[in-house]
Amino acid sequence: MYRTGDLAKWSAEGNVEYLGRIDEQVKIRGYRIELGEIESTLGQIDGISDVAVIAKAVVGDELSICAYLVSDDAIDIETIKATLGQKLPSYMVPTFMTQLEQLPVTANGKLNKKALPDIKVETKAYVAPTTPEEASITQAFETVLHLEQVSVYDDFFEIGGHSLKAISVVNEIESHLGVRLPLKAIFENPTAAQLAKVVLNSSDNAHTQAIAPAEQKAHYYASSPQKRLYVLNEMVSGQTAYNMPSILEIHGNVDVERVQEVFQALIDRHESLRTHFEAIDGEPVQIINEQAEITVDYEENANPDYDALLEDFVKPFDLAQAPLLRVKIVKQAEQHYILLFDMHHIISDGFSINLIMKEFSALYQNQALAPLTVQYKDYSEWMHNRDMSAQRAFWLAQFEEEAPVLDLPYDRARPNKQSFVGGTVSVDVPAKITQDIHHLAQETGSTDYMILLSSFMVLLHKYSRQEDIVIGSPISGRTHKDTESMLGMFVNTLAMRGYPTRQKTFNQLLAELKETSLQAFDNQEYPLEELVDEIVEKRDLTRNPLFDVLFTLQNNDKQSIDIEDWNIETKEATNTNAKFDLNMTIEEGDTYKVLLEYGQELFDAETVQRMLGHYMEILKNVTQNPQLNIGEIEIITAAEQTEIFEVFKVAAETMFMLYCYFF
Repeated sequence: MYRTGDLAKWSAEGNVEYLGRIDEQVKIRGYRIELGEIESTLGQIDGISDVAVIAKAVVGDELSICAYLVSDDAIDIETIKATLGQKLPSYMVPTFMTQLEQLPVTANGKLNKKALPDIKVETKAYVAPTTPEEASITQAFETVLHLEQVSVYDDFFEIGGHSLKAISVVNEIESHLGVRLPLKAIFENPTAAQLAKVVLNSSDNAHTQAIAPAEQKAHYYASSPQKRLYVLNEMVSGQTAYNMPSILEIHGNVDVERVQEVFQALIDRHESLRTHFEAIDGEPVQIINEQAEITVDYEENANPDYDALLEDFVKPFDLAQAPLLRVKIVKQAEQHYILLFDMHHIISDGFSINLIMKEFSALYQNQALAPLTVQYKDYSEWMHNRDMSAQRAFWLAQFEEEAPVLDLPYDRARPNKQSFVGGTVSVDVPAKITQDIHHLAQETGSTDYMILLSSFMVLLHKYSRQEDIVIGSPISGRTHKDTESMLGMFVNTLAMRGYPTRQKTFNQLLAELKETSLQAFDNQEYPLEELVDEIVEKRDLTRNPLFDVLFTLQNNDKQSIDIEDWNIETKEATNTNAKFDLNMTIEEGDTYKVLLEYGQELFDAETVQRMLGHYMEILKNVTQNPQLNIGEIEIITAAEQTEIFEVFKVAAETMFMLYCYFF
């Protein structure tokens, strides 16, 4: 056989499709890329008559993919990139493109690469919106990302966006333009100019109705998350597993009486803080009290132990008594206070705590708040009448095959009754790995969440040897603009299923989980409780249904109390409630911080610390070489390698001495 050096592939019709030359293969940022395949795909786009793709250094010394396009008409580069992004991986979409009248050729008619002109790189200037759709979308970007001005050509993910913020953008667009876009639309069309065209071509206005105030009744439907928490709370009397306590250390002058007034004002403002729960005909319901009084406890203690203080403060809530909120102030010294507050999860979530912080700050400083037009009970009644059949079908398809039980190597046998006693270990992600995660997300058109989740799935595969894994992942659940000012329990948990097989590359797993994540986010309203009821035939009371491991990326904006003469520091308690075998939480900052909570009845702290070290090793390896097969990804740390070699060396020397002694 004569090797021609030409690159070709079989088409679905059985024809041989010419892609270009093998010597046109380049390696950019760890990816092996066939330039001929990019040329072939570009050549199939209507209006492009000729094309050349090369790799060259345009900015700095790093190679970039550059495309030269010939067309009789003016080419919209952003549209070409969007079209190409639907057919090729993001790392194969040329970074730089330009239009030429014709391609330069040599005397014998071949492309003269040396004669291709340099592509002029211009800094992105602000381009104002020209249509109502572009104006609404740029305004949505500005609101969600807290930016003063966004150009219609600014990439949402390059200016600070991620999947959670993209959901807020979808909500903003829906409220202003009456169109509910799938989350995938923003990933494929990340600029306002591109997204405006999608809006114009969309006919999906099924979700655009406003949440109307519910008619006055003696009681109201509990939402699905509330029903689940009510049942869990009643199963074990006197438990605090679903309390949400916080400790704030304040340096400044605290007016205790004013704090009391502000918390009472918050209770008067939010019906959720005046809500209690009862079971009527076997179903939990919400009952809104006209009034509910709160008393802010106060004591003076010069040297409090934070853990002891919290243990004494956190008590079980009686769900039949409102408010399901407690507040306490401890004075340590002049200008030095501790503020403790605790809420039951059935009326609150992380976003709600942010709202309380924000509104407390305003009310304490005598600032007015906009009146609330709808409340949580209105949302729960509205949700009760929603058609969820399409979302139900998606989740049932995800679990058409029975969900696997994750079998990790535990330090102790699983007890018959869960104690909820937990511990936490943590590690800071080095700046280099954090930057590499950002770069990989840009190259693959994914997000940091997807990379971190995929890496966690690889870790669980390494420990369990299983190739079908389900991880729970909490999601905000606030899919309507009206819910963004509501205090209440909206969080749903998504059952993310992945298949980390040994032969699969990390990039392949990431691409699969990207698609799964986007679809899951678009179907996040279907309650986990209802999915469990449909697909789990037999409950194991020693385990959580569907998954025993949780993963959370905390990349929502954290709100703190902002009082002019207060200096506030959040204090973390060392004792935690572990509702899952493992619960990985990654906090976003200048670098990431990874916290791994574990059930002490199952794991030793040393085991989980080692597991966290292996997770860091996976992150380092996959960000440096995402084309690695999962079976080839190493998890052994440098310290462990040294330890193994030292042990092996001692053992070998001992065996040699014994051999010499006996023989």
